[in-house]
Amino acid sequence: MRVPKRRVLYPVPFLSLLLATLLVPLGAGPASAANTASLSGTVTVPIGEDVTKVLVHLRACPPSYMDCVEAQTSPAANGTYSFTGLPGGNYNVNFDGQNQINVLPEYAYGTLTEGQASVANTTMSVGAIVSGKVSIPAGEIATNVSIAVGYGNQGAKVKADGTFRVLGVSEGRTTVSFSSDKIPHTFYPGVPDIPSAQRVFPVLGQETNLPVTVPLVLGGFIKGSVTAPAQASTYQLFAATTRWSDAADYNVDARYNSGPPLGSDGTYTSGPLWPGDYRVRFSGSGASSDLTPISFAAKWYSNSSTPSQATKVTVQSGQTVSNISASLSIGGSIKGKLLNLEGQQPSYSTEIQVLDSQGFAVASTGPYGGSTGQFELSGLAAGTYRVAFNRGSGYALEEAQFYQGQHESAGLASGAAVSVTAGQATNLADSQLTLGGSFSGQVNGPDGQPLQDAAVHAYTEDGSLVTRSARTGPDGRFTIGGLTTGQYKLKVNADGRIPDIGFLYSGNTKDSATAALVSATAGATKDVGILSYAPAPTPGIPGGSVPITPTRFLDTRSLSGPVAAGGSISFKAAGVNGIPSDASAVVVNLTVTETKAAGFLTAYASGSVKPNASNVNYGPGQTVPNLAVVPVGPDGKVTISNTSSGSAQVIADISAYFKGGTPTAPGAFVATAPSRFLDTRGSTGPVAAGGNVSFQAGGVNGIPANASAVVVNLTVTETKAAGFLTAYASGSAKPNASNVNYGPAQTVPNLAVVPVGPDGKVTISNTSSGTAQVIADVSGYFLPGDPVDSGAFGKITPTRFLDTRSTSPVISGGAVSFQAAGLNGVPANAAGIWVNLTVTQSNSFGYLTGYASGAAKPNSSNVNYAAGQTVPNLAYLPIGSDGKVTIANTESGTYSTVHIIADVSGYTLK
Repeated sequence: MRVPKRRVLYPVPFLSLLLATLLVPLGAGPASAANTASLSGTVTVPIGEDVTKVLVHLRACPPSYMDCVEAQTSPAANGTYSFTGLPGGNYNVNFDGQNQINVLPEYAYGTLTEGQASVANTTMSVGAIVSGKVSIPAGEIATNVSIAVGYGNQGAKVKADGTFRVLGVSEGRTTVSFSSDKIPHTFYPGVPDIPSAQRVFPVLGQETNLPVTVPLVLGGFIKGSVTAPAQASTYQLFAATTRWSDAADYNVDARYNSGPPLGSDGTYTSGPLWPGDYRVRFSGSGASSDLTPISFAAKWYSNSSTPSQATKVTVQSGQTVSNISASLSIGGSIKGKLLNLEGQQPSYSTEIQVLDSQGFAVASTGPYGGSTGQFELSGLAAGTYRVAFNRGSGYALEEAQFYQGQHESAGLASGAAVSVTAGQATNLADSQLTLGGSFSGQVNGPDGQPLQDAAVHAYTEDGSLVTRSARTGPDGRFTIGGLTTGQYKLKVNADGRIPDIGFLYSGNTKDSATAALVSATAGATKDVGILSYAPAPTPGIPGGSVPITPTRFLDTRSLSGPVAAGGSISFKAAGVNGIPSDASAVVVNLTVTETKAAGFLTAYASGSVKPNASNVNYGPGQTVPNLAVVPVGPDGKVTISNTSSGSAQVIADISAYFKGGTPTAPGAFVATAPSRFLDTRGSTGPVAAGGNVSFQAGGVNGIPANASAVVVNLTVTETKAAGFLTAYASGSAKPNASNVNYGPAQTVPNLAVVPVGPDGKVTISNTSSGTAQVIADVSGYFLPGDPVDSGAFGKITPTRFLDTRSTSPVISGGAVSFQAAGLNGVPANAAGIWVNLTVTQSNSFGYLTGYASGAAKPNSSNVNYAAGQTVPNLAYLPIGSDGKVTIANTESGTYSTVHIIADVSGYTLK
């Protein structure tokens, strides 16, 4: 019978004995009690938190670091704690809320002197809270799942119902991940890795509730065994799994993936792993009976000497793939010398790789021979390889190349073939790196100013050339070196460190597919100019409107949490997402939801006094949208105030902005602070059934007498029967259109762009069998005259452009388009329209999204509705190249339908 070989990996009892000698319990150790030290202190926590929930963990080590002491305790109710019997030397203390109280971890370091008492006090600050919910797969227990926000949170576990609440989180952009012994690392909102994770933004003292329930899956496992070569007397073995991918991704993913060491019986278990396909690599090292080192040739399952020839191992959720095993043999090695530009050893980040015929990395290392620059790559099976230099560092100045002296762009086959024989070393001729090319340039932020500390990558789509990187300085300048001759794309904010601005690519586009290619030449520098997040100057006039793809600028459900009763929230509008920093006003669709009590929202310029006006009126439990035209404050922000006795969630989708400057041209818009022009509750009394009321708009409250139209938020309340309001120019015929639809006893707001009559008045007609009170808040006006400039407003008599009740309803998930340009007074060169959308006869709940025909449907809403409701809302919508506007029905009910009505009251020119 063959005697099992002795392994370097110690059995568990031996490790336990070893640890017992290194970590001496308190009061033990060689020092006498008279010569020991002590440490005490006071922990202070924020008001309302329980200091006894803090865990105080101590590690104290003498200068030799041979008899370190570790211990932990919790403070008394008065915050005091103490440790005694400590060795003299260095100590560190960790104070942690252990997910029991909302405090940030704190640390203390110092020196202990034998026979003396030391003090380490700390004041713990309030942390942030991240909460949410996960869905637990069958076969797993929810409370086994741990949560980490960023790089850890002690004691954070999922509750039995799948909810979680992580306390003591640091502020700033980070990731949230989940794992257990059965569930692989899963990042919010349910992805397997950090690059694809959605970042969250905890705020100190606030709770961030993640809106998406994270679907967790049971991981799979790979099991097997590894046998060492017979020549090895002692050895250590590894089995590593890497997700199946192409060469470029594999070389990155496998770089630090050495895998867990095997058990004493030569078996291994890898997992839990995400369901999918993997390469499994087996490796190890050892020595002969006379202690001569032996190199083991790495293998990939099944019995392959290179990753490109590996057999795919498919892992299913909750399943174990067994018998993924290998027997290792003696390997060979490649030795050589690599020098930098000055003939010295390159930096330790200068990676040297051995590649197989398809470009997969078989082995990698860095130079280790001091100033000589020598290197050795072992663990190679017999065969033919290529050797690559400097393809791992993103910040190198030298060019990446293949042995011998071939530019990286020449391709893998250009490198000299290197043969390896088992048990032997192949010696290469000396190699020296050469100077690469470089890109220089500048990055400007959304405000047009230099953007500091932004990561800029030069990369290729297929990964054939190594990605080189740089960060911008205070002046926004960057220089990327180490480029080989070839074509690259540039990507700004590539690491996502700067929040809320996304990525920017060469050619000043946010779409990687349309990024411009930039040519590099080894040894030469090229200035790529300015890459700017600030939008290019748009044609038009001061006060002209510019449509943008409807974009979500605020959603308190995933950021700050609900707006408190009587509270307010501000968001950045100008200088982000394509809106210039000097914009005078924005067109924003406000949606209020998850309301706890009746109230209303008021939107106004940040830094100004809250006006006596409303934009969105709502009741408890309602979801209500309304368009608003809101001036932008000096800081580029818009403020939304919640006048209610309960909290509410607020969403803001912007669809256009008005250019800054002094408006003078016909059709230019002038924003004003919202002001109440009419309130029948305190003046004329309710508007009679079938009656109307007029109010003076021109010539009062700063609006010129000859204004062509006003932007007015109409609110109907104290209604006695169902009906609708129609607003139009005084003295003109009442149009076949509606602005506000309502039922009995409802309060409903809606924005309107209404022409002003020759007498400066606006008329509001009540089409109802009952009376209604009417309120009108004006937030701006348009200058008179026929529009001729880009962005100028043109009025038309409110006209019905679409009514699906006369054709067919729009199904769930469907869309309808209608002609807008070149019809009913809207010119063919119109860029967008002001249109009142009304949804009716709904038999489920959902929302409408309007956008330019032919464009991608944006992540925004214009009209939110429930079953059986009739809901209107004004929208400013861009017109597609075919002159049409599309309205999509995002409805939840299968086979459900709605009818849609569109009444247009004005347009803007291209």
